[in-house]
Amino acid sequence: MAAEIIFYLFAAITLLGGLGLLLTKHVVYAAYSLMATLLGIAGVFITLGADFVGTTQILVYVGGILVLVLFGVMLTRGNLAPKAVSRSHNRIAGGLLGLLCMGGIFLAVRAMPWGSSKVNEPPGSMENLGQALMTDYLLAFEVVGVLLLVVLIGTAFIARWVGQASTKSTR
Repeated sequence: MAAEIIFYLFAAITLLGGLGLLLTKHVVYAAYSLMATLLGIAGVFITLGADFVGTTQILVYVGGILVLVLFGVMLTRGNLAPKAVSRSHNRIAGGLLGLLCMGGIFLAVRAMPWGSSKVNEPPGSMENLGQALMTDYLLAFEVVGVLLLVVLIGTAFIARWVGQASTKSTR
């Protein structure tokens, strides 16, 4: 019963985030709504027992893609500052979303099996995947890490080169 409530709670967070994404006119608020939507989807995955997919959702989409979107927003020259007008419906919606998140966390903590020393792990669990990555596939895991580091350095170099070229053309 508690797992169903948590599932519906994360589904509601996903739907409210998507609705906020559609209804907002500010890019920064849209990015925050996208974050709520992606975190809700990750919560749904974790609730359904797909902990690897949920964790990957958080790491890749929330940690990577959303940060990329926010950097794109910050680097554009548009007027992205919200107006100084305070709207009470934004505060009410934020408060309700905060209460909904706190309720989900409370229910998730209550549903945890604290009494057992080791939880029975399904065959495709994170623990088994971690064991396989650190034993059987260690070389491939390290090669992918080095490849991602090279891509990051290359991206920084290209961004710097493009930035220098654009400042020379505007002079």
